[in-house]
Amino acid sequence: YCAMGNGHDDDGLPASAGLSSFNLLEERKLFDSLGLFPGMTLLDLGCGLGNYAVAASPHVGEGIIHALDAWEEGIETLAVRTEIGRLTNIRACVADVADGPLPFADSSIDLALLATVAHILVREAVFHKTLAELRRVLRPEGRLAVVEFHKVDVPPGPPVEWRLAPDELADIAASAGFQPYSCVDVGPLNYLSLFTLRF
Repeated sequence: YCAMGNGHDDDGLPASAGLSSFNLLEERKLFDSLGLFPGMTLLDLGCGLGNYAVAASPHVGEGIIHALDAWEEGIETLAVRTEIGRLTNIRACVADVADGPLPFADSSIDLALLATVAHILVREAVFHKTLAELRRVLRPEGRLAVVEFHKVDVPPGPPVEWRLAPDELADIAASAGFQPYSCVDVGPLNYLSLFTLRF
């Protein structure tokens, strides 16, 4: 992950480590829980090298996956991957949520995915701003999906003091108008929390 442009991949490790949090997950459990469907519009925010977006591509079909990150090298790599794999439903774009609004219309996204990104946004003190933007771009029936590391001092992943326990994440999301409705383990180290908009 590198939503702040700091040369890290999407699990908080240096990009040179060559490890993505996606490789630690049980892919089937993740996608069964996400409930992707053909024709949907998915936002992968802080996409890093795009491992989640690439894996989600067949689930979305004729829909669109917007894969955003401030890490230019990661987006360039993802653009090459989509071209080689002919993944025409992925739109890779350099963008930093800390610098301004997301480049989407109001109520235009079905599902926003933050895969091992939230803990960085919390540390950078921009998570509430991010959640406000996600509230704007999500459709009324839209959902927010957050993958994070359990708050245990077990490698790999970010330092334990950076990690967000499910209840911590739920409290932050609730304060921004998101209602938690599901939290499941999607691997030995990671969980997936799902939220709906609360009006």
